[in-house]
Formats: sequence, C-alpha cells, structure tokens
Amino acid sequence: MRRVYLSLLALSALSCNEDPTPVGDMSPRNTPDAGHADAGSSTDSKRDGGKADAPSAAADSSVEVDEAPISEQDAGGGGASDSGLPCAVQSVLAERCWTCHDQVPQFGAPVSLSNFEQLHAQSPRAKVPYYQAVADRIQPGELPAMPPAGQPPLSAEQRATLLDWIAAGAPAGEACAVEPPPVTGVDAGVEPPPAESDCDVSFELRGTDFKGGAYPVPMADDHYECFYFKANIEPGTLATRLTPLLDKTNVLHHWLLFAADNENEAPSGTHAPCSGIHPGAALAAAWLPGTPELVMPDDVGMELPSGPTAQFILENHYNNIPRYENLKDDSGVKVCATKKPKAQHAAIHWLGSELISIPPGGSGSASGTCTPKPDGPVHILGVVPHMHKLGSYVNMTILRANGSTETLHDGAFEFESQGYYAKDIVLQPGDRVTTKCDYKNTYTRTVTLGERTGDEMCYMFTLAYPVGRMNTGGNYLNPFTGQPFIQGPNRCMR
Repeated sequence: MRRVYLSLLALSALSCNEDPTPVGDMSPRNTPDAGHADAGSSTDSKRDGGKADAPSAAADSSVEVDEAPISEQDAGGGGASDSGLPCAVQSVLAERCWTCHDQVPQFGAPVSLSNFEQLHAQSPRAKVPYYQAVADRIQPGELPAMPPAGQPPLSAEQRATLLDWIAAGAPAGEACAVEPPPVTGVDAGVEPPPAESDCDVSFELRGTDFKGGAYPVPMADDHYECFYFKANIEPGTLATRLTPLLDKTNVLHHWLLFAADNENEAPSGTHAPCSGIHPGAALAAAWLPGTPELVMPDDVGMELPSGPTAQFILENHYNNIPRYENLKDDSGVKVCATKKPKAQHAAIHWLGSELISIPPGGSGSASGTCTPKPDGPVHILGVVPHMHKLGSYVNMTILRANGSTETLHDGAFEFESQGYYAKDIVLQPGDRVTTKCDYKNTYTRTVTLGERTGDEMCYMFTLAYPVGRMNTGGNYLNPFTGQPFIQGPNRCMR
C-alpha cells in the first residue's frame, strides 16, 4: 500500500520586522482571544514572519498573562470526569479542542477550555467570558475560525451543541468519561504505525544543550532556537520515514528540519537563537500539533545531505506563555533512511508567483504558471499554500495538454493556519500548473514581495517526484528591489 504523510510549515525561512501602519484602527481591543492568533503579535517582532506562517496551533501572544513564573506541575486541572460540563458539550470540546486547550494547554495555546471554571473565567483582552469568545471563533466572522484550517471544521451538530449551550449561559452539567485525542509522536507514548519502509540507517536529532542535557526553554511568548548537527551520512542515503519525538508539548509550537550540503551557518554541535533564514538549506520535514510521521511510498525516498560539510538544522519554536520556570525540552525527530536504491527521489518544489503588487486599502491577486520539463510525468504527493497576513484565497489549477482543466487546490487562506494537503496527482508532459493568490490589503501602502510579515508572498510548496522535473530555475532576485531573495531549489513559477 502506498502511503505518504507530511505536514509542512510552508518553508517559511522568512524574517519579519514591524508591520506597516494599517488602514483604520486595527488595535486588538474587544477581540476574542480563545484560540490561536499569529505569532506576529509577539513582543519579539523580528521572528514573527517565518514562524507565524505555521499552521496554527500558534498561541495568541497578545493575551495578557501573569508574568510571575510558575512550575509546570502547578498548571494542572481537574480530570475529564469532574469538568462540570454537560456530557454533550464536553464530548465536542474533547474531540475538537482539547488537543491544544487541555487541562495543561498544549503547543503554546493561551488558555485551557477543559472545565466549567476555566470557560467561565474572564478573558483579560476581550473582556468577556471565555465561553463567549469560543462562540465568536466557531461562527463565520472576521476572526479565523476554529478548529484551524487544515483540520475538518465542526459539524453542524457539533456547532449547534456548543452554540445552544453558550446561548443558555453555559450552564454546568454532568460530565462523562471522555478523553482528549492523543498527541502523536514516539515520546508522547503513542506507537507509530508499523514500518512500511526501509530503515537500515537510523538516527535522532533532538534539541539539547549539547552537554548531555535537554534545552532550557526561555520564559518567553515566542522563541526560536536552532540546533546544528553534522550529517555524517554516506552519499546516496535516502530518507524513508521521519518520526516526531515530542517532549514538552505544552510549550512546543512546532519544529522544522532543514538539510544543507554545506556547513556554512553555524558549527555543528552548537545551538543559538535564530530568525528563520537558512541560506543554502532546504526544508526536509516539519512537525506541528496533530502532524503524524512522514512515511514515503515504498519506491520513493528523499535525498539527504552528505559529504564532509553536510549539516542538519533543527529549528524548534517555543511558546512559553504560562511562564513555566526551569522547563527543559529535547523534542526533535527520528530519521529512518536506507542505503538501498529507490526508483524515485522526491523533493519540495516552489510554485507560485513573485510578481505581487497590491494597492493600499484594496484587493489584488498574483499568479504564476509552472511548466514542468517535458521529459516525463510528475507525481504530486502534497501541497502547502503560503502567503502572509493579507492572503485571503488560493487556487491551484492544472491546465492539461488536451485543453481540459482540473482543480488541484481551491480554498480560503488563513495566515494563522497553514497546512499540508495530501494529493495523488500525475502531471503528464505538456501539462501546466497555475497558482493564483488573492489578497485584501488593509495597509496604507502598496504591498509587494518581501520577507517581512507586512510584505507578501505567493508560494505553493509542492512535494513531488522526480527531483528536478519541476525545476525551471530563476535568478533568485526580488523583482521589486533587485536584491537576492530566498534561495530555494526546484523553482517552477515562470
């Protein structure tokens, strides 16, 4: 059976500075905060762009919290059996919300929604009880909906259950025995499915202090730490399986794994804060809440860096909003690989457009067409749409050589929640793929291509094989500034 899993964080090697002045009053007052918002509201504005681009379990870092440090053990709450919630309400919350908003909030979520008292507590920013803020996030409106994009929406029955309860004043009820869905990952106590791929080479890459201990997590809303590892891999070795290794999921927002043939960013065996720009490195894999391990199809492998200067970069994003003190984490990834040859080599390819220009206070779009090399078919395994805060919609259409069209991806876009969409598509010679990104510009200036969150992008990162058939090159220059831009291999967007 052919299987492939992956949830990428949109290859956001993007560093951001402060946003430009928006049109009108865009201040956060009276904004419900139950749920997640982009990390761009972090006090560390230099790092919000590359990482806030992640599918969001991102914490709303503008929520007012008690700055006093607490121990991790102090953050617990009552069990499911004594939540004080009606059974039907608890069942919906457990199934659809507690992955992040559990007794101890996970992945940097700002609040727990696990019992009656917590749901009736006052939101310090929205000035309403949290249960009312929940109502504002599960109905269509200006704020991104919950659950976030990339996850199935609430069913009509689930939404009605919550809204009817909230309309009645969110009364207490008799709870039932419901457990939240498990966190996936080897260290989370969940066994991965049986191996379907070769694994004669195996190694772990974890965030540590490189002195025998786990990494001390800073008491900060948003922090990105990079860990550098010498590859020590024989040429021709192919990755077949990448499994998340999860430790402190209450503060781990996501991790990214980059691979580079040249050790030119930092010495191996070191770690340091990072901004998300990794020149010459390619995204190999990523984990975010709910992401299962990547398992390549039986005849497909992903190329790994090799040679004397090859390196892995593990970038961990932490949201220690509750200010846990003395917290250490060694989350990372286990890589299964093989020296055996594989028929196909897969890679992440850049599709989309860099010709972006959106007038102030108006709408606009950008589009680009990928014409693969005509020397054989291309197999698409999945796509990741990527824009910034002004992105509203993205469409990906296949223009077949026979004149027919086929929708590859079509849907609303949310900056706070960018996910991976699995596909099983084959492009034949002569087929083309057009990507179109739509924007709503709330700023007072024209917005063009750029690395800051206040700039924009239009990329559709596409996992496909064989490597190189969707590579039409490019000069890697920002067309508006003429300056070097992101150095992504396998570009097909002209």
